[in-house]
Amino acid sequence: MKNIQKYISYLLVFLALFLGISTTRAANVIGISDGLGSAASTMSIEVYVNNDNPFAAFQLDIPLPDGFSYQSNSISLSPSRITNHVISASIIDGNILRIISYSSTNDLYLLNSGTIATFEVQTPTIQGPYVFTPQNAFIVDASGINILTGILAGTISIGKMTPDIIAWPAASDITYGESLSASVLSGGTASVPGSFSFDNPTYVPDAGVYGADVIFTPDDLTNYNTVSGTVDVNVEKATASITIGSLSQIYNGSPRAVTITTNPTGLTVDVTYNGESVVPVDAGTYTVVATINEMNYQGTASETLTVNKADPLVSAWPTASSISYGQALSSSSLNGGTANVPGTFNFSDPSITPPVGTYAAEVVFSPTDIVNYNILLSSVNVE
Repeated sequence: MKNIQKYISYLLVFLALFLGISTTRAANVIGISDGLGSAASTMSIEVYVNNDNPFAAFQLDIPLPDGFSYQSNSISLSPSRITNHVISASIIDGNILRIISYSSTNDLYLLNSGTIATFEVQTPTIQGPYVFTPQNAFIVDASGINILTGILAGTISIGKMTPDIIAWPAASDITYGESLSASVLSGGTASVPGSFSFDNPTYVPDAGVYGADVIFTPDDLTNYNTVSGTVDVNVEKATASITIGSLSQIYNGSPRAVTITTNPTGLTVDVTYNGESVVPVDAGTYTVVATINEMNYQGTASETLTVNKADPLVSAWPTASSISYGQALSSSSLNGGTANVPGTFNFSDPSITPPVGTYAAEVVFSPTDIVNYNILLSSVNVE
């Protein structure tokens, strides 16, 4: 392969020297594009040809500045500019990169400008601008004439090195309301000494898993860049307090809900009564559980709600019919009593046989709905 490259190189030189450089009126230049890379890394460098005339082969030598080294087998042609063309690159005379490209069928390259080839180099560790100046360059047309009219150097600017992050740190948990500064970063490692920190330590994230921006700052900022990444911070919900009120109420036929207050105020709370979300109506005792339903807060409380029976309103107690001595109260009829709820009036003890005269007999009003209403007692006169 090397012998073939040498032969092609000598052929190009021969054609240029013996066939003569064409006195073209056109501009056919070869050069190196300016580029920007990082120290101690791999970067691509572009070779361009701007041609007014068609050409079928080219060659150039590029002395690589100190600290640069060619990455073997990295040379390639730009697909948009070739048909049946090949390219090769090799190091000669120390650190000179020789590039040769041609077509075995003498095909012409496509287009009239732009990148024609790229290759990769390992960059030096020292920052600064480096000039790449091609030499011994040829652009040969299909007749074997060197139509080159100019060579242009390119400047490759090498900036700071970028550290490798071997492992990003882990962040400790925080609670909602705390800023990222409350989370401790631990365990991160990089290829150079430095430290990890949150990009915005004052930020207060919502509860959940938050992807926080983290910056690695190398100790040597003169020669190394900072590196940005993200780490997950687990943000726990804050605990809020709940106060349940109105725990003793009286039946009135409508739902008897408890009152809920939270600290902080205004939080959404789910309330259940004996495990159900429906607010109770009937008298009885109910276990009330209140649970905060918020993105950033948690909390629960439990109390007992007592819905007491209501007292019926008796607007008129009944009158009792007369009985004879020796008869029990059960022989007397109770007539005319009225109440605000359905029910019945009865003697508390109808078996009593009262003495002669006016007897104050105890009467009970028994509401039909004994679940929600109390029994009332009073007295009526029995003659």
